[in-house]
Order: sequence, then C-alpha cells, then structure tokens
Amino acid sequence: MTAASIVRPPGRERLLVRLPYRSGAFTNYDLLRRICGDRTRAEWDAEVKAYRVARTHLYALIDALAHRFGEVVVTLQTRRTTRCVEACWEANGGTWFDCECSCLGRFHGRHSPPPDSFVTAEEHSGGEVRRTLTAKMHSRSLIVRPDAD
Repeated sequence: MTAASIVRPPGRERLLVRLPYRSGAFTNYDLLRRICGDRTRAEWDAEVKAYRVARTHLYALIDALAHRFGEVVVTLQTRRTTRCVEACWEANGGTWFDCECSCLGRFHGRHSPPPDSFVTAEEHSGGEVRRTLTAKMHSRSLIVRPDAD
C-alpha cells in the first residue's frame, strides 16, 4: 500500500495531503472530514493531485494517517531566507512540526543554540552576539509511524 503524505508549505498556505486511492462508499474526502471534523473544507487540487486542508489540522492528520496507513511521510518546507534564532530554541519542544525557521524543527525547543558546526552567521546588535542558523535546506521529510500501544 502506498503511504499517505502531508506537505506543510511555508507561510500560511494550506497543507497538501496525498492519500492512497480508495473507492466505494467511504472516500478519502470522507476520511479527511472524519479526522478534521465535519466543518472541514478539504479541497481537491487536481494540478498537484492532493487535498488542501487547513494547517490547524496538522497534528490530527499526522496521528490519524499514521495509524490508518501504518506510516505517513511529512515534509516540512521553509523559505531560504529564514533563520533559526533563540525564539525557536526556547519554544515548546512539542510543537516542532510548526517550526518554520531554517532548522525545520531540528533545534526547536532544545533550550540551547545549535552546535557551532550548524551556526553559519553571527549578528552583533546592541553589544550582544546573536548566533543564527541560515537556511540551506528547503524541506525536511520524515516518516512518522504510530506509537506502539
């Protein structure tokens, strides 16, 4: 069976959700409504062959699709101009899928800056040195499997 996938584009764009084809009475659209709620407006985008779903459903989709299909491929995208800064390092570690800076969640919520080997720029402002990670990657893909019950 083909794995389900979710692409989280940068900014406020909606998620792209690709699911293995299913026919019959219970369609992929029905599955998305069951996961995200009856008020969900999952829109089929024929150009990219994926459903577009609001970003607020990211965590519910990851969990439900991993359980339903055995795994889900999650691709996080960022813009090349973003930087990883202290706000990322000090964030809640459980929200790393929401991270849109250049580390794409790698250092999210770690409460310490990335190792020197990852620091590509230093900014000097007001007498303090600010270490930042300049984006080199555009996306990071992860395979998420359900937790063992």
